[in-house]
Order: sequence, then structure tokens, then C-alpha cells
Amino acid sequence: MTDSWKAQFPPWILERGKIYHQIGRVHRLTHHGGEIRAVVEGRELYHVTVRFSRGIPSSAFCDCPHARDGARCKHMAALLFTLEDMDYIPTPDPASVSWEDALRELPAETLRIVLRNQAEQDPALQELLLRLYEYQEHIDEP
Repeated sequence: MTDSWKAQFPPWILERGKIYHQIGRVHRLTHHGGEIRAVVEGRELYHVTVRFSRGIPSSAFCDCPHARDGARCKHMAALLFTLEDMDYIPTPDPASVSWEDALRELPAETLRIVLRNQAEQDPALQELLLRLYEYQEHIDEP
């Protein structure tokens, strides 16, 4: 896991989260689909959930008062420091990947093959491709 997640937290929250991690306040880690859940011991026991996208936390939830309005809290940071110490490497959950995400990540050559196969069966798609090509050539002219 990269440490780019730290930029999502104010420095004082990171420091407090690191202390919580170091003194062992993160308990009951579980993996559910594309989420990691834990209980973090603070004044009470708080339930923390972190979802990953492309190896970095994309969303986090904690039921503590500080995070009630969507703010990042020390409990979230503590869980992330724990995962970092474990050398946790998030793996994509296929159910959580959208077709738009897949489109962004697929190589251009793969997309050309898929598009060609679809166009062979769809005259409207063939026409659209021809119009896009003509339009692009018109824009590229000096």
C-alpha cells in the first residue's frame, strides 16, 4: 500500500492515528469485498470501514463524532497505519469496479479489438466511427 493516503488527513489527525496504531488500539480486522473493517478503541469502540480504489483509500467511514460529517478521523488513520505495517496490498474487488473504471484501465489495443468486433455486427456503430474519423481529420487540418 502506498503512503499517498496520508495526504487525505490533517497532520495532527495522522499523528494521533499513528499513536493509536502503535499502542494497539486497532482490533478485529475483517475483509468484506472491497472493504476493510475494524474496531478502533477510543473513548468508546468505534467501527471503521475503508474502501480501496487503485491501491489507495477511496472512501472511509467511522461512527465516531468527529467523522459524523464525513471528516477524516484518527480512527481511520489508525486502521490505515495498521494496514501499512502489515504490508497490506489491496486487491481489486471485481464487483466494485465500474465499466467506466475498466474502460480507463484497458489498453488501447484491447479496446480497438473489442470495438472492431462490435462494429462488424453493428452498421450504426460503423457509421459513427466513420463520422468521428472525418471529424477528427477536419480538426487536425492546419
